[in-house]
Amino acid sequence: MVMDMIHCMMAEKFPALLGIFIEDSGLLEHARSRLSREVLHSGATRPLESVALSRQIRAQSKQVRMDFEAAAANLGLPHTFEFTQGAFFDEIAMRVEGAESLVVALAADSIAVRRAWQAASEALSHASLQTLLLAREGWSKGTNVLVIVDELATAEVVLTVAGRLAEQSKSPMSLILTGQAGEHPEEIRNLLAGLNAIKNVPVQIAAGDALHADALVETIKRTHARMVALPWNQAIRDVTLIETLLNKSSSPVLLVK
Repeated sequence: MVMDMIHCMMAEKFPALLGIFIEDSGLLEHARSRLSREVLHSGATRPLESVALSRQIRAQSKQVRMDFEAAAANLGLPHTFEFTQGAFFDEIAMRVEGAESLVVALAADSIAVRRAWQAASEALSHASLQTLLLAREGWSKGTNVLVIVDELATAEVVLTVAGRLAEQSKSPMSLILTGQAGEHPEEIRNLLAGLNAIKNVPVQIAAGDALHADALVETIKRTHARMVALPWNQAIRDVTLIETLLNKSSSPVLLVK
C-alpha cells in the first residue's frame, strides 16, 4: 500500500528510495523502568522486559525490510534500507537532509500518530523537503483524491503533485476552494486547464468556507477520499488540523510546500 502511494506520487521522477526503521531509544529507556507494564490480550499485565521488546522490534524490522525491498524491486525503483537506533525525532531530522520527499507510514494508534506527526512536521521545515506523505490504510478503501487549495500562490504546486498522484492511481479528483482561491475560481480553472499533470483526471470543483478540521473530516467521509492533499502552510496556520484528520479518519494526508 505505502509503496503504491510512493510510486503514484513519484512515478515520473524515478526516485532513489531510502527506507528507515527506527528503534526508538526513548521507548527502550521507558521499558527499562520498573514501573513499565505490558498489557496482554487477556487484559492482565506483567513487567515489560526491555530485552524482549528489543527482540520484537528487531524481528519486526526484518519483516518491514523484506516487504520494502520486495515492493521497491517490483516497481523497478533503486532503493536501500537502514535499521537505526536513536531518538525518533533526531533520526528523521538527520535523514531528510537533501531529500525531496518524506513518507511516514502511520499505525492506527493515536499516540504513535501524534509523535510521528510532530517529527514529520519538524522535518518538513528543512529547505530541500518539498512533500510529506503521512501514509494510512484509507488509501486502499477510498475512491478519489481530495485536494484543498486556499491560496493562489501555492495552487499550482499543490495541484501538480496531487494531480500526478490522481492520474497514476486512476482516481478522480475533488477540489475544494477556500480563502483566496475560493474568491477567484476562474483563475483556478484556468490553471487546471494548463496543467499536464491532470489532463486525464476528472475534476470536480466546489467552494468551501474557512477550513475547519471537523468539517474536513466530514468532507473526507462524504467524498470517499482515499487521500487528502493540502498546502503545508495551511497545516502550520492550524496546528490541530492534521492531528484531527489523522485521529478521526483513515485517509492518508499529503502536505505540499
